[in-house]
Amino acid sequence: MRVAWLQAVAFESLGTIEPWLRHRDHQIRKVALWDGEALPSVEEFDVLIAMGGAAVPTDERHYPWIAGQLDLLRSATVMNMPVLGICLGAQLLAHAFGSPIRPNRDLEIGWHAVCQTREGLVHPLMSDIAPSFMTFHWHQDTVMPPPGAVTLASSRATKIQAFAIGARALGVQFHPEIDPAKATDFSKCAHRERSGQYAQSDQELMSATVNFDNQPALMDALMGNLLRV
Repeated sequence: MRVAWLQAVAFESLGTIEPWLRHRDHQIRKVALWDGEALPSVEEFDVLIAMGGAAVPTDERHYPWIAGQLDLLRSATVMNMPVLGICLGAQLLAHAFGSPIRPNRDLEIGWHAVCQTREGLVHPLMSDIAPSFMTFHWHQDTVMPPPGAVTLASSRATKIQAFAIGARALGVQFHPEIDPAKATDFSKCAHRERSGQYAQSDQELMSATVNFDNQPALMDALMGNLLRV
C-alpha cells in the first residue's frame, strides 16, 4: 500500500511505525508540513497517517497547512480509506468532523494507563489489545467525540484517548509508536513546563524500560487492525 504520513514538526517521526511498514513492503511518503511541503491528493495514497505536533487544530493563522489537512482527513475518511491520527493528528481528525478543541484539565506527559470502553472492547480497531494497557502521552489539549464517532478508550486524565469514525478511521491521543529515541526527542524539543499529577519527569519516563518493551505489541495490533479492516 502507498502510505502518506503528515509531519507537523521536524522532530515528530513515525517511530516504530516506520520499520513496521517497511517490513511489510508498504511504500512510505513523508509530507513535511512544517517545511512548506504541499499536501498530497487522495489519489496519491491508500493509507493516511497524521502525526503529532505543537499546533492547536484551530490555529490556522500560525499553521497555514491546517485547513488543507482537515480537508484531506475528512476526504480520506469519507472515502473509507484507512486513516490514523496520533495526538495532534487525532485532534485534527476529530476537528475535521466537528469536534471542538479545548485545553485538558491536566497536562498528561509520560506513562499512564489507558482503559478500553465497552464499545472499544468489541470494536475491530481495538482487537487483540488488552482491556487496560500502559502507553505514552505528551499532550495538553483534548477533544470531544465528533458526531457519529465511537469512543474506544479513556484514561484518568483524558476522557477521549481513542475514537473511531466509521470502520477505518482511528484517532489515538496517546503515542503507540514511541521508542526511547522518540521519547528523547520529545524531552529535548517539545518544551513544556511540567506540573500536575499526570506530568512525569524525564527520569521517570525514560527509566520505564518495561513500558518501552511493551509498546511494539500495542502498535502492531493497532496497525494490523487498521490495515485489515
